[in-house]
Amino acid sequence: MPDEHDFLGKGWTYPMSERTSRSGAGGDDSIAQAIVIIIRTMKGERVMRPSFGCDIHKVIFELQNSTTYHTAERYVREALEEWEPRITDLEVKAAPDPDVSGRINISINYTVVATNTQKNLVYPFYITG
Repeated sequence: MPDEHDFLGKGWTYPMSERTSRSGAGGDDSIAQAIVIIIRTMKGERVMRPSFGCDIHKVIFELQNSTTYHTAERYVREALEEWEPRITDLEVKAAPDPDVSGRINISINYTVVATNTQKNLVYPFYITG
């Protein structure tokens, strides 16, 4: 019996796992994994697509303050708006992690276009400033 979200497509899981070889990542999972891949990829890192990725790595040596949080939010929002067309209603908020020094939690709220399902993801980003 086909899954109701088969139309979202399937792709590689990240990180690579045994599951990848059998079924790949499908549906909403593939969108969440694509978001992580976009954020983790530095612009210029991919030779054949140098503009792919996110500039968040530019703040890695900055101090933890409101300017750094707003800059991180902007970089993530710009990258996702450009590279992930399957989402809309994007909200990005960066805040210091209260439990881990040097970590910024980037909360990403979005709606999956195909299903109108609201999702969220928290991406931990470490800075050394």
